Amino acid sequence: MSYILQLETSTEICSVAIARDGMTICEETSSRPNSHTEELTLLIQRCLEKAGIMSSGLAAVALSDGPGSYTSLRVGAATAKGLCFACNIPLLTMSSLDILMHGINRDGFTATDYIVCMIDARREEVYMGIYDAAGHRITTPGPIILDRDNIGDTLSVNNTWHLCGNGSRKFIKYEDGKHCIYHHSGTSASYMSRPVFEAFANEKFTPHKTFSPDYFKAPNITASKKKIL
Repeated sequence: MSYILQLETSTEICSVAIARDGMTICEETSSRPNSHTEELTLLIQRCLEKAGIMSSGLAAVALSDGPGSYTSLRVGAATAKGLCFACNIPLLTMSSLDILMHGINRDGFTATDYIVCMIDARREEVYMGIYDAAGHRITTPGPIILDRDNIGDTLSVNNTWHLCGNGSRKFIKYEDGKHCIYHHSGTSASYMSRPVFEAFANEKFTPHKTFSPDYFKAPNITASKKKIL
């Protein structure tokens, strides 16, 4: 049996899951904003206790590698790399947008349906990935400023759009909703279980010594307003 520890830290949700041979057996999640540094290792410990294993019993660590929150992704990456070094196990990485897509049950989809995954990127911008009904990525994911015209000709009112991710909340005001179905707005480490197990079985590992998350753009850093004496 192969136990994989899965970490999803790309958004405001800090999610940890452990899967055995591609099936989720436990999950711990915190939605407290800006708490990844405090919460992540605690959630990992709770999951290990629920699964009845120690970190030495893990076969691999899987991680969301972006896009998403700069700070949260760094916390996830540092924790995952530390575990891989300490336990001498491989790292598996997966796009945050792909993780969202795998959280949708595609049973009953028609061939003309699309899945649109969006992660909030501040202001009117989102990170977007578009997938066909079979779950294949059909556009290059990246940041876009939300505007109906920015989606281009890929989607039309003759298709059903399946929207997910916290960025989809922003999209509501740019369309009439008649051809949209809204799924989950949050993400989950449990969505990773099947795809990362397949990657593990095929030894599609990420070199953890050189790994860095895919931030897509520079962090939004503002000057402090505090007076320094």
